[in-house]
Amino acid sequence: MKELYRDRVALGFLLGMPLAFIFIFCFAFGGQSANPIPITVVNKDNQSPTSVTFVQYLENIPALEVKNVYNEESQAEEELRTGKSYVYLVIPQGFEQAKQNNQAIDLELAYKATDPTLAQWVDPMIRAVTFEFWGVSPPPVNIKPKETEVEIKDDYTNYFVPGVAIFGLMILITSAAGIVVRDKVKGLLSRLLTTPARPRDFILGYTLPFVPVIIISTMIYLGVGVLMGLSIIGNFGLAFLIFFITGICCMGIGMIVGTLAKTEDQATAAPMLF
Repeated sequence: MKELYRDRVALGFLLGMPLAFIFIFCFAFGGQSANPIPITVVNKDNQSPTSVTFVQYLENIPALEVKNVYNEESQAEEELRTGKSYVYLVIPQGFEQAKQNNQAIDLELAYKATDPTLAQWVDPMIRAVTFEFWGVSPPPVNIKPKETEVEIKDDYTNYFVPGVAIFGLMILITSAAGIVVRDKVKGLLSRLLTTPARPRDFILGYTLPFVPVIIISTMIYLGVGVLMGLSIIGNFGLAFLIFFITGICCMGIGMIVGTLAKTEDQATAAPMLF
């Protein structure tokens, strides 16, 4: 107990970690639904009075921001590609006739396959509008998701694996910090000052042994991810390079933390913030 409470820096990290996590995750994820989601509408029903009224219903949803209404889908696809809108809804021909005759009809909800959560947010909003607009329960409207740009086999895997890979590589911060501070406590770094070793020799000496670990770890994350349905969008080598550079950066952060920390407890607790 004395060792724990005498190390006020390590104790501060342990007691302050819950508060730090609250702020970090609230800032990271808390504002996702605060701003309206930009949406474009493609009205293929020749701007019929019924379809125009339906668009007005969409405009009254605070969580959505109808940016533009087009007659051709190509214009909406261009906005989606350039990032001017996140999702677009296609109102097909015959929408007015289906409403008047209470017939079933399909609406297409297009979104970038790289962000599958958009459909999860927008889909229930569109369904709520159709329920109010049709005035019957359940409305004879089927909302069909339409992924654009790239076809992804498993949305959850593609959303989950990249984040897990980054999180796994960030464990290197703790490992590198622990090694540096342990060598410092044992006096190894002081003895190194008596040798002709240059700063770059010191840095390379701690970094190079972890390079194979970074390479193998990245291959495991990507390899197992592909087997589980991960789709590499773009260049596989570039994706590998991004993860490799991330691993090298984590090593650098760990070495900085290790030089600043005075005990192994501090070196273990401080990297958790990253």
